[in-house]
Amino acid sequence: MSECIEYDVTYLSHHKIKGKLLLFPDKVVFEPNEEEEDDLEIPVSKIKDARLATEKDISALDALLFGPTFALLAQREHKLLIIDCEDELGIIKHLTFEGYRMEEAVEDLYDIRREEKMGPAKPAEPVTKRKLMHGQWQCQRCMRINAANAKFCTRCGKWRT
Repeated sequence: MSECIEYDVTYLSHHKIKGKLLLFPDKVVFEPNEEEEDDLEIPVSKIKDARLATEKDISALDALLFGPTFALLAQREHKLLIIDCEDELGIIKHLTFEGYRMEEAVEDLYDIRREEKMGPAKPAEPVTKRKLMHGQWQCQRCMRINAANAKFCTRCGKWRT
């Protein structure tokens, strides 16, 4: 994943700021549309969690904080992306973004974090617990060792290639 992935979002801080959420392999950047606002840059190594909040979660929180009447009036149409990250002082911040395709953003952010922690995914190589005898072959699907004259795997039925 060498290019950035872009989402149109609204950053919900002390006031709503519209902009773009850019997911890079090493950082997440929020670029506001307004010139007077600063960019928000988060290194992937500082992200502790990324999750999706549904309308039901937000409505319950709104009802608890502001009362049931306000919660009914303030239901959101979009799902929210919440990114928990640690700042330079070690304090966890909960950054909230609203927009379309937030499910995809969570999945993309998960993939970026997994790749940053574990490195790029490598294809699995077949592993044999015992040596192959003369002419035997190992099925690539189920890893069963089959006899030399077998035309298909005796476990999964895959034809010999």
